[in-house]
Amino acid sequence: MLNDLRYAIRMLLKHRGLAAVSIVSLALGIGVNTTIFSFVNALLLQPPAVEAPAQLLELWNKNPEAGSDFQRYSPLSYPDYAYFRDHQQVFSGIVPAENLISD
Repeated sequence: MLNDLRYAIRMLLKHRGLAAVSIVSLALGIGVNTTIFSFVNALLLQPPAVEAPAQLLELWNKNPEAGSDFQRYSPLSYPDYAYFRDHQQVFSGIVPAENLISD
């Protein structure tokens, strides 16, 4: 096994360009994979930091004049959020979506 390791090091030193490209590709692959897993873990695998996640609702603005469904609905602006937060009588509370994402 020691001979194989020496041979691998000799070949990497002999072909430095290929070794550099291989090392950079491996590092980028590991970094991207770790980043994607961190996002998936935080957003999909961990439960939201609320008492009853099944009772969560998402509020959207509706613009009937817009063309597609993607343009027809948009997230609440801060003034709309503040209005609903201060004047709602149905919900136990309203929080911005940023507060639901836990580390």
